[in-house]
Amino acid sequence: MADFTLYYWPLPFRGQFIRAVLAHAGADWDEPDADAVSDMMSREPADQPVPFMAPPMLVEAGGVAIAQMPSILFHLGRRFDLMPTEP
Repeated sequence: MADFTLYYWPLPFRGQFIRAVLAHAGADWDEPDADAVSDMMSREPADQPVPFMAPPMLVEAGGVAIAQMPSILFHLGRRFDLMPTEP
């Protein structure tokens, strides 16, 4: 089982930054196809991992879900100790 699931369209835009950090950190992740992304977005907000989900969204194996590229990158940076120690 993968460490993460990245919900994003099969395009090299916002998701590419997340893919790059995951690859750099040596993480294992899955990417459902575009139909799965559309299905997730069409669910009722209460049934989505992040209400009013819009790609990209990253779900950790433990169930933590984060949306919005900057938030995801900040989370991954802290999780994989990639953030600077000083501003």
